[in-house]
Amino acid sequence: MGFVTFTGPVLSRYAARRGMGPQPLAFYTNAGDDRPLPGVWISGETGAAIFRAQALSVMDIQTSLNNDRVVGSKALKSLAHVQWTSQRQAGWLVNVLGAIPGRDPVLKNDVVILGAHRDHFGNQAGLLFPGADDNASGTAVLLELARLLKNAPPPKRTILFASFSGEEQNLLGSTWYVRHPARPLVNTVAMINVDHVGLGNGTLTVGVANMSKDVAALAAEQAGLSEAVKLYGFFPGGDHVPFAEAGIPTVAVVTAGAHPHFHQSSDSHETIQPDRLGTAARFVMALTRRLANAP
Repeated sequence: MGFVTFTGPVLSRYAARRGMGPQPLAFYTNAGDDRPLPGVWISGETGAAIFRAQALSVMDIQTSLNNDRVVGSKALKSLAHVQWTSQRQAGWLVNVLGAIPGRDPVLKNDVVILGAHRDHFGNQAGLLFPGADDNASGTAVLLELARLLKNAPPPKRTILFASFSGEEQNLLGSTWYVRHPARPLVNTVAMINVDHVGLGNGTLTVGVANMSKDVAALAAEQAGLSEAVKLYGFFPGGDHVPFAEAGIPTVAVVTAGAHPHFHQSSDSHETIQPDRLGTAARFVMALTRRLANAP
C-alpha cells in the first residue's frame, strides 16, 4: 500500500500563512502502527492535471469538502508506478536539555519550557535539505536566549531549554518528553515553541493555547513589538502540540509571511534574514521573562 499526495489550490489559513504552494515537499509519514507508509509528493500542477483528465476540478472537490464536510471518494483511471527501497535502521533520539534554576524558594519548582527542534531531513533522494529556516533559525534563537538569560539575574521560576529531535518524524522528541518529562508536567506553567523564524514579512504569527492571549500581548508591548505580533489560537503543527494536548499552556512562535523554502533543498543559510531572527528573539525573551517571573 502506498499513496500519492499534492497540495491543492485551496489552502487553509494556517497553510497560507506559512506560504505553502503547489511545489512538492519533503516529508516523513507513518502508518497507525508506526510502520513507514511509502508514498510520493507530486507538484500541484501535476495532481490537478490528473483530475482534469477525467473532467474533475480539484478546486471544486476541495471547496465541497470544506463546505459540506463529506468525503466523496472517486476512482481515478490514472495508474502510478512507484519504486522504493525501505530500510529500517536502529538509532538514537536525542533531546538536549539545559536549565537555569529559579531563585524563588517556592516558585523554583515551576518550569517554563523554551523549545525548538534541531532536526531536519538531511540527505534524501540525492538532495541535501539543510533546514536553515526550519529549524536552525529557532535553534539559534534558543541558544542565544540561553546565553543571555544565563548571564542575567536568575528568574523566580526555572527555565528549561529543550532542543528537540524527531520533530519532522511526527513530533517524536516532544512526544517523548511529554511522556517522560524531566520536570513534572503538573509544575510546567508554559511551553514556548520557536519554529522557522528566519524569513517572513517582519511580523510574528503567535499561536496561544490553554492560556490568555493577554500574556503574549503584554510581552509584545514590553518588547516594543505590539504592532509586529499577531495573536491567534492553537496552531495544528509543531513541538508544542503534545504539550497542548496534555493541557499545558503553549505559545507557538513563527515569522509571518511566506516561507518559500519550507521543506525544500533550497532552505540554506544564504536565504536567512537576520533581522527576522532578532524580532523573534526580542519577543520570546520578553515572554519567557514574564512567564518565569509572574507572581
